Formats: sequence, structure tokens, C-alpha cells
Amino acid sequence: MNKSIIRILVLDDDPFMLKLLGHMLADLGFTSVTTCDNGTAALACLNTQVNPPNLILLDLQMPEMDGIEFVRKLVEHNYAGNLILVSGEDERVLQMAVKLIQAHRITVLGHLNKPVRLARLTELMEKSVHMHVAPQPTKHAYNADELRIAIDAGELVNYYQPKVSVTTGAIVAVETLVRWHHPVDGLVFPGQFISIAEDHGLIDDLTRVVLKGAMAQSKAWQQDGLRLRVAVNVSMDNLSSVAFADFVAAAASAAGVAPQDIVLEVTESRLMLDQRAPLEVLTRLRLKRFGLSIDDFGTGHSSLTQLRDIPFDELKIDQSFVRGAWLDDTARAIFDASLNLGKQLGMTVVAEGVEDRDDWDFVRRTKCDLAQGFFIGRPMPAADLPGWIKLWNARMLHTAQDITELKRHEDELLRSRQSLRELAAHHEKVREGERTRIAREIHDELGQHLTALRMDAAMLKIHFGADNPDLARQVAGMKKTIDTTIGVVRNLATSLRPAALDMGLVPAAEWLLSGFEERTQIRCHLHAPEENLDLDDECSTAAFRILQESLTNITRYANASEVNVRIEWINGFLEMDIRDDGVGFDHAEVKSRKTFGLMGMRERALQFGGESRIDSRPGAGTTVRIRIPSVREVA
Repeated sequence: MNKSIIRILVLDDDPFMLKLLGHMLADLGFTSVTTCDNGTAALACLNTQVNPPNLILLDLQMPEMDGIEFVRKLVEHNYAGNLILVSGEDERVLQMAVKLIQAHRITVLGHLNKPVRLARLTELMEKSVHMHVAPQPTKHAYNADELRIAIDAGELVNYYQPKVSVTTGAIVAVETLVRWHHPVDGLVFPGQFISIAEDHGLIDDLTRVVLKGAMAQSKAWQQDGLRLRVAVNVSMDNLSSVAFADFVAAAASAAGVAPQDIVLEVTESRLMLDQRAPLEVLTRLRLKRFGLSIDDFGTGHSSLTQLRDIPFDELKIDQSFVRGAWLDDTARAIFDASLNLGKQLGMTVVAEGVEDRDDWDFVRRTKCDLAQGFFIGRPMPAADLPGWIKLWNARMLHTAQDITELKRHEDELLRSRQSLRELAAHHEKVREGERTRIAREIHDELGQHLTALRMDAAMLKIHFGADNPDLARQVAGMKKTIDTTIGVVRNLATSLRPAALDMGLVPAAEWLLSGFEERTQIRCHLHAPEENLDLDDECSTAAFRILQESLTNITRYANASEVNVRIEWINGFLEMDIRDDGVGFDHAEVKSRKTFGLMGMRERALQFGGESRIDSRPGAGTTVRIRIPSVREVA
């Protein structure tokens, strides 16, 4: 495809960023690029162009008109293209911005963090190309009369999506999902007709058809030796009639299935002002031993109040908090909270939206009860389920074998890493001992010899200098050279092993920060106990070396004006924070280039049985945190 046919508008108030993105896009083959440095100019550009842009790269943080206001103006201009956000804001702000823009029905392909990385830009531009080549098909709009005819003609059919045990991988249930086999348009998904049914009083008839079909299929599976809990979605509109509970019980009896094998998933797509009838229906269904599930928990009107008032025995975590939660801290926090809440209430918890292996591995690590999603199986006709079960069981067998083999390799790798760390710690201990020995020998032996030599030179000048001026000048020069050499020796001995370390970590840190401040003019503040900490030598030395390396990094990269160091002794652990107010850095960049010696600091803490954490953000400084036990046990 000729990429030049994709028309791109780049909007950013930073001229350098405009130029950079322009060059990067040109290198990727996108040559139809317009740049604007403010929202007003960009809107004027949209008004004057015959062919508006297919894609806008938008900075959120701009003076006068910010990115969010610009999006609102785009809606007024009926913009039909896509957006890529370019921003240095944190992840949660970006996610909120994406949801707001999507609410305006504008597609957001993703976001670029500043500084922009070429690999990420390439990824998003490939997505743009794909969407340009394969535009989304226009969906047909149906009306209530067409849907009524479909219900009466038996055109609604049930598909079933498997739910599997996260622990064993075995299929234990299915969710019934209705489809419309349209005689002209083919398979129509519920998103195109459920709201029509709710708005025109057809949802009760639709649900009854789906429910009867699901119960009949449950009985057929049982007769084939396959016992599954079958879930059916019910709307709050279904629950507005107290007769619904009697209908469900009668349908189950007619189909010959036990109430315990049927689960009603309550999706509250709209708020019910009168809760009396729904509460009565759901309570009666629960008394009859039907399962009740709160669907899409955490979205819409699904709330803690429902959990309090309605006797649900299953909680389904919405897919928006499952898909990609392994790399999204916010989604992970909501997932964990929902899972813990369900567990505390004695409910079965289902994770919806398990789309890939990463999602599956994440859910397995969390000890969730059940999972469903495209990674496990797509909704399918009932006739396809036995074949899917065979394929899934084979996948699980291979997965189990892979996991066993992977676990063995992971254990071997962990043992190897531990051995390497223990070896590195031993070598570090030996090196520190050798440094101490050499430092003392240099200081004591060489220092004493140089001091003696200086005294001899002084005596030489006293005895013979008065009668020999040339000799006096040579001796003075010799004394100056000896003094310089003594200074070099002392500095060398100190760099190998500062004498202040013999007094403890806090005095050594005071000495180090004092010299650092004098050399660099960077203000330093030490927050430490007044009394010295009772630490073993290895722990003090490890912490001192990490402090040294941190200050070196600050000198080279941080462009800081102030450094704060906190040293505390908490529950048998030494805790130390080194915080600067410098330029900070992007963790992704550091990981890709392995710079700044950060890996070395992490490994030094690990060698001594501790842990380290490095927090930084561009423009927000850097904090190095370490936690080291006073006594390290080495096998």
C-alpha cells in the first residue's frame, strides 16, 4: 500500500517534537503530513482542507486549547478519522483520556509516551495502515418489527461459550449467547438487537426463547454424559414481573434439568427505579436453588449495593479489568479487589475476557475460580462443543507438559542465579577484604615511609640548607613532591576503603555526602538516626557502595540541584532512600539500553539477600530504595 495516501495531522505545541515526528513519519514512508503548534491552527487547517486527515497525532498538554478540548471541537467538525495520543502524562490520565475520546465515538489507536520511541510509533502506524486498508463494515440497523418476526420465526439461535476451571482447566460451565440467523444478512450479533428488544418490550419474549433452548440443550448434554452448568443472561426488564420466577421454574421442570444446573446472569444495563419486583424474583429463584451471577461487575449499574441486597453466588469480573491486566496496574488493582471481595463473600469468581496466553497465565496466578474468553474458546453452536472439548483437553495436556518443563527450567535458572549471586557475594567480600588490606598497607607502610622521607628532607635542609641555598631550594621542591605523593596515597587508600567506614555507615555516608557536595555544588541532606546503627560490616559496605554508585549516576546524568538520603533501621532491615530532583528517566529506555549502572545496584542488593527499587519519571527526579538484612545467610 502507498502510505502517502494516509493523511496525517500532527498537533503539538513543541516545535522540536513537531519536527521529530515529521522526520520519523517520513522515514516510515508517510509523506502526507501536516503539522500545527496549536489547536486553533489545526481546526483552521481542517476547515480549509478538501480532504481532512485520516489520522491525528495529538498532544494532550498544550496551552490555550488542550488536547481534550480539541477533541470536543473535532466532534463538532464531524471528524471521522483516528487518533494517536502523544503525551508525557502518567498512565491513568492517558487511560481516562482514551475512554473520554472513545465516548465521542472516535477511535484511539493507542498512545505514545514522550520521548517518542520509533518502535512504538511503527507499531501504531502499522495499525493505522491496516484500518485504512480494511475499513470497518457498516452495520445494518434493524427495527422492532423485524426482530418480532425473527423471534416468531425461530431465527434466534443459541451459541455457547465455555467456562473452565482455572485450577484444572476442565470445562465446568457454558454461557448462552444468542445470535440472530438473519435470512439475508447472515449471523447478527446481540449488540445489534438486544437494545431494540429492551426499548420495544420484546426482551421478555426473547429471553424466554433463549432460556427454553438453553435448558433443552442442557438436558441433551446430560443425556450424552456431559454435565455442565448452563448460564443465561437476563435483563432487569425480565425481572420486573414477579411471574418470571415461576416461568423459569416451570421451564426447568419441563426440560428435566435441576435448578442447580442453571445460572441466571443478571446484566443491569439500565437503572431500575422500583427494585421490589426484581428483588422478589431473584430471591425466589435463589430459594428454588437456581444460581445467580452478577455480570460485568465493576461496570454500569453493577454495584456493591447489589451484592449486599441480592443473594448472588457468582461474580463475573468484567473483561475490561481482565484483558491486559498483567501489564495495567490500575486494571490489576480493580481485578484483585473484585476477586478478594467475591472470595470473602463465598462466591464463585469468573474472569471474563481472557484473550491470550498472557491473560490466561495472569488469571492462573491470581487463583481465580473460572475463566472464559477467546483464548479458551469462542461462542459456538452446541454441536461444536464436543469437538472443542477434545481440542481443549489436548491443549491443556500440552500446556501442562510445557508448564512442567518450564517450571523445571525456571527452578534450574533460579538455582543458577542464586549460586551466581552467592559466588558474586563471596567475591565481593573477598574484594572488600583485599581493598581493606591494600588500603591499610598503603596508608600504614607507604604512608610511614613517605612521612619518614619528608622528615629526612626537613633534617637535610636544617643541617645543610643554611650553607647551600641551591640545596635548600631542591629540598623544598622535594618536600612539595613528597606532600603531593602523601595526598595521592591517602586518596588512593580512601577510595579503596574509606576509614570512615570503620566508624559505621552513618559517619561514612556523612563523609561521602560532604565530599560530594563540595565537589559538585549539589546540596545534600542526610536523614539518619543520631546514634550509629549496629550493622555488620558486609551490610554497611554494601549500602555504602550503592550510595557511592547512586551519587556517581547523579553526577553524570541527573542534572540535579539537591539530593536527600534517608537511612533507617526497621525490623532487622537496613532501609535507605537516595532521592534527587533531577531530570529523571524513562524505565523503558533504561531497560532497552541497560544504562546508568542500575542493574549493578540491583544485583548488589540481591547479593546480600535484600531488594531494591528504582522509581523515576522524565522530569520528576529519581529515587533509589534498598532494603538489606543485617545478617545474610549463605548456603
